[in-house]
Amino acid sequence: MKQQRSREKKELMAQAAARLLLTQGPHAITHRNVAITAGLAPGSGNYYFPSKTELYAAAVTRAEEYRIEQAKLVAEQAQPTSNPHELAQLLLDVIYAPRLPNDLVGVRLVPMLDAYKDPALLNVIQSHAPHLRSAVRTAIQHATETQIDEDLADLVMMCMSSSLLYGRAIGQSDPVSYAVGQIGVLLTKLGIVPAPINDDAPGSSAGNSSSTGNSSSDVRASEQEGLTTRKA
Repeated sequence: MKQQRSREKKELMAQAAARLLLTQGPHAITHRNVAITAGLAPGSGNYYFPSKTELYAAAVTRAEEYRIEQAKLVAEQAQPTSNPHELAQLLLDVIYAPRLPNDLVGVRLVPMLDAYKDPALLNVIQSHAPHLRSAVRTAIQHATETQIDEDLADLVMMCMSSSLLYGRAIGQSDPVSYAVGQIGVLLTKLGIVPAPINDDAPGSSAGNSSSTGNSSSDVRASEQEGLTTRKA
């Protein structure tokens, strides 16, 4: 019975650490913060996770599991759209589920890239990557009735992260809006969504992703052979 309670409290610690990691970033992962968030005695954290490394690994593992679970939910609930920026925002919500913190780059993206330097954490992230690609493919299929392969899903994910990092590097006040604009352009070029008429290349300007296309009856679709396949 005592061992069972110990395992339960350890799991509470891991889940609390994951929540802190997803909402506040790595700096919030301390034994004291995690114990308090888990509803345990502030000084009990070291009993369940003797080292900071073990605690952080548990946080990353649970965070990835929760991320995939929520990404699948967001993807399954995707609504039809022919607007490239709406689709880009949807994919952002999928990739960075369960929610977007105010500083998405600093809280979620940079720590994830840092985790790649640790072989153990890298294995955790890579083991969940196929599920995230699947969620991206599902979101695109539900939103546009377009099927893409895993390679293209991986490309979209990488470009999303790159756009966020680049937007921050060049001083964009809102890297998220900048990335949504850039990915909207990419999705159009790939033929996943039709190109809006009279579109002023949103995303190439200073992070303006508010301008969107018209209805699907007013646009012309162009598909790249071998990359996307529209359902009949």
